[in-house]
Amino acid sequence: MLLLVAAAIGSYLVGAIPFSYLLPKIFFGIDIRQHGSGNVGATNVVRVVGKPVGIACFVLDVLKGVLPVVLLRAMPGLPDWAPLVGAAAAILGHARSIFLKFGGGKAVATGVGTILALSPFAGLTCLVIWLAAFLPTRVVSIASITAALALPGAMIGLPNPIVAGGRSPEACVYYAMVAGFYVIVRHRENIRRIAAGTEHRFGERPEQGSAAETRSGAAEARSGAAGTRSGAAETRSGAAETRSSAAEPLTGTAEPRSPKA
Repeated sequence: MLLLVAAAIGSYLVGAIPFSYLLPKIFFGIDIRQHGSGNVGATNVVRVVGKPVGIACFVLDVLKGVLPVVLLRAMPGLPDWAPLVGAAAAILGHARSIFLKFGGGKAVATGVGTILALSPFAGLTCLVIWLAAFLPTRVVSIASITAALALPGAMIGLPNPIVAGGRSPEACVYYAMVAGFYVIVRHRENIRRIAAGTEHRFGERPEQGSAAETRSGAAEARSGAAGTRSGAAETRSGAAETRSSAAEPLTGTAEPRSPKA
């Protein structure tokens, strides 16, 4: 039991390594949580600093899910379901990293890594489904939610070449259900934006909308200031006319003095 607990803690710590925070910090000196969507994930890294670093973060996050499953499967003295504990701990570490004060990403890439290690065919099928949902919509969250929904069915219906008998055991199916549900829960804010029609497509910067609003507000402010100046000019013109009108009666009542004889 102690060995299983130690393995779970180790898997959590592996999953908790925040590559999507570390790489932008190391190479660009920025805190990814303060840019783009604010999410500590590969998609936001691509959006903020570009594809090379974003792809590197994605691959490393996937490996965070693969490594605990593979190691715990090969470790002697552990029950058959120990890799599922490692997989769950890695996902939890990614989403609630102790190194980020228990913040983290959406757990998609690390979840993909755990599924690829548990059932390669199911993992590859979910990746194909992800692409099928992403390409027409260009919305990463829709693709991730769609793949998460399809995950339990893929785990049940597809052969598993790395498990005796060629089929995933019930424990793997239950894990797929829980992991898929957790990924969807982590996307609840995205779901609200999808429903509102405000979810960002891949390649868009979230700050673009706010920048446009800021420019629009500045233009309105300048227009208002111009109106104020125009009103002030009209007021000064009216005051000048009033003074001119007041001077006219005085001029009219003044009669020239006749010279004394």
